[in-house]
This record gives sequence, C-alpha cells and structure tokens, in this order.
Amino acid sequence: ETHIRGRGDDLYLIRDYMPDDSARHVDWKATAKSGSLKVREFSREDERRLRIVFDNPASGTVPQAAYEKAVQLAASLAWHFAHSDAGTTFLAPGYSGSPEIHPFLAYLAVIEPDDASSLLDHLPASGDYNLIFTARGEQAIPGHLRSCSRVISIA
Repeated sequence: ETHIRGRGDDLYLIRDYMPDDSARHVDWKATAKSGSLKVREFSREDERRLRIVFDNPASGTVPQAAYEKAVQLAASLAWHFAHSDAGTTFLAPGYSGSPEIHPFLAYLAVIEPDDASSLLDHLPASGDYNLIFTARGEQAIPGHLRSCSRVISIA
C-alpha cells in the first residue's frame, strides 16, 4: 500500500475546502480551529500482487530433503497468500498458470526435480512482487527481477 491521494481509509492530509468536495469529508475539528472549511483527503490503497515462482532445479543438483522442504514451504506460502488480500499468481515449469490455489498445490504434490531449462531467464518484469524458489545463486537471478523479489534458496 502506498500513500498516494485516493479513496483509501488512511488519512493523507487535511486541506482547504474546494467547491467540488463532498460535504461528508469536511473535518469539523480542523474547520473550528482554523476558522475556514477544511476537508480530509485519504490515501489510495494499491492492490498488492504477488507472484510465487518455483524454479524447479535439475535432478541431482540439490539434496532430496532440501528439495522437499522447499516444496513444502512453497505450498505453505502459496496457501497463506492465496487467502490474504494479495492478488497471487503462480508460475513453475510445466504448470498451466492457473491463478487458483488448488491446481498449484496439486502440481506441487507431484513435482520432481527436472532437467528443463530455468524459467527465470525468460521471466518478464511485471508490477508483481516475486517469491522465487530456486537452486540458482542470487547473483544468477536476472537484474530486472532482483529488485522486486525475495529469493528463497533450494539447497
């Protein structure tokens, strides 16, 4: 959520009344103190969007226990954020891309390490914040993703 003028619930500022302002936004306490009509302006609530990316490692590159732990963590975070007010999408090699939580959990339930190429090199920038599960080092993450992502190591 950012503090930009809009229709949210948080107070952004109190300013002088303008003829096109709604009377319901008049701040009577500020008006009484200043002697001139004052109105409340609120901050805009931006929609929060999250993209959970499971960059499936090649077979044999990570220990099985670490891989299973990463899959469980990805499933737990997917479940948590799918039931929050964040717009959540899911991305993984071979996954259909449905934004629904249950198909993604079903995908994670049967996933195995795969020798397919990493999808991170072809992942476009977006307005989403990314949770990236990968066996690649953080320096191997493309620059356009590093600033808007949290990298969770599969190791």
